[in-house]
Amino acid sequence: MPHAKQSEHEIKTIKDKKSKREQSRSYSEFTFERYNKDKEKAAESMLPPPARKEVVLPLRAPNAAPQAGLNLVPGLRGKFVSLIDGMISEYGSEASRLVRDLSEMQGKWSETEAMLKAIEGSHSAKVSKLEAEIGELERDLGKTASSLLKEKKSRKAKYLEAPSSASAAGIWHGRLSRGDLAAVDGDFDLVLTDLKSACFLPTCSKDTEGKDPVVGRNGGDAAPSLDEVMGEEEV
Repeated sequence: MPHAKQSEHEIKTIKDKKSKREQSRSYSEFTFERYNKDKEKAAESMLPPPARKEVVLPLRAPNAAPQAGLNLVPGLRGKFVSLIDGMISEYGSEASRLVRDLSEMQGKWSETEAMLKAIEGSHSAKVSKLEAEIGELERDLGKTASSLLKEKKSRKAKYLEAPSSASAAGIWHGRLSRGDLAAVDGDFDLVLTDLKSACFLPTCSKDTEGKDPVVGRNGGDAAPSLDEVMGEEEV
């Protein structure tokens, strides 16, 4: 019994499936038929395409121009030509003016260039002259310096060769002046110190030991100062 019930159930299931397939097939066929019908109706309802039209434009012959236009062309052409001629003459005059200005500028530039060259030449000559003068001054300064050095050496040599006695030292002091001392490169103090040291050496005079070496000349106990000696020389 259970086996029979199972077989009946299977048969029923198969039948149900078969009926469902048939229903779906019939629905598909119905839908397809309906689609075709709708398509045909839509095609029938559409308007036919418009017929193709050709437009032909005829070419106008040269002789077909209006006569009124031909009457206006000569006047316009004359005005246009006169306008062009005026512009050409105006531009020509402007170009001529520019050419003249350019020529004047070139002439001025040539003059300026010549002036600059002349100034440069004069400056070069002045510089050369100044350089020559500077060279001469340098040589003169060198000679002056060498002569001053020789004079200084000769004066120092004469000073060292001066007599060692007190009277000779006084005479030597009297002969020297401030200008002579200042001429020896401004070493006035140095020469003064050398003179004092030379006058007060023990070898100046053995008889005047313990006395001022210039006492005999002034008749006193003190030696005259250098200013007094210079004053006497000036008198």
